[in-house]
Amino acid sequence: MQDPKEYFQSRPKKSMGSGCIFFNKKGEILIVKPSYKDYWILPGGGVEEKESPMSACIREVKEEINLEIKNPKFICVDYCPFDEIRGDHLQFLFFGGILNNKEINKIKLLDGELEDFKFVSHKKAFSMIGGRLKKRLPVALRILRNKKSSYL
Repeated sequence: MQDPKEYFQSRPKKSMGSGCIFFNKKGEILIVKPSYKDYWILPGGGVEEKESPMSACIREVKEEINLEIKNPKFICVDYCPFDEIRGDHLQFLFFGGILNNKEINKIKLLDGELEDFKFVSHKKAFSMIGGRLKKRLPVALRILRNKKSSYL
């Protein structure tokens, strides 16, 4: 019989990422511009070893835009099929809430990965974002309206 620890260490590992949706009081969505991409994304990033997707979301939001969130609401998880660059991976989305002016004024781009941030209408966001987020975000916004989490 194979040792359970050995067995599980031999199993494939999946890369994971966590992103966070924020709105302002006008209902506009917060997007950020990474220096290493030619399109905009949501705040967030990779889940580190021995870290939960929610913990990664909280950490990445703090590291990237200087906002402290305590308990983001799970929206969805998206399985992303294999590609030559990233392999197959999972992307988690959380809702960080509606930010007031005081919170918005605290936003600072801290980690050097981001060039800019802005709040834009949903329609404008759909034209500025890229990658699989282009498909994931409209579904995530619909999930938020319906108040049900989902596997995409």
